[in-house]
Amino acid sequence: MPPCAGMVLDAGESWWFVSAQEAQWIAPAEPVLPVPGMVPPAIGLVLTEEQVATALQVGSAPASDMIMCMTQGGPVALFGARVVATGVFELTEGQVKFQNKSARLLDVRQLTFDIEAALWRAARLGEQERSE
Repeated sequence: MPPCAGMVLDAGESWWFVSAQEAQWIAPAEPVLPVPGMVPPAIGLVLTEEQVATALQVGSAPASDMIMCMTQGGPVALFGARVVATGVFELTEGQVKFQNKSARLLDVRQLTFDIEAALWRAARLGEQERSE
């Protein structure tokens, strides 16, 4: 695989790699507004830089920052992970190696797609239950 630019994240129990195509900047963590019905790892919404972003809990690491990502569906803020490295890495079989650890590719776009699909499924089930 060709080299891939991005960030290596320590998320406590796991390490993630987010490509530079998705990861845009790091910002001080803002308070998360919980939204009823959100599907984990979505935990709510956050306002930053005059944008509303979907907040995702991707780990349990103590972090005072949030990693801002951009997807086709809009901005996403990653919580529970801290950046341990940025640069160009060899992406092999969906992971990169850093300090003798494997960081799995975190496909933020696919993750948000999966959350949206789960929300639509739940909404349809709710509609079916109300119509019965």
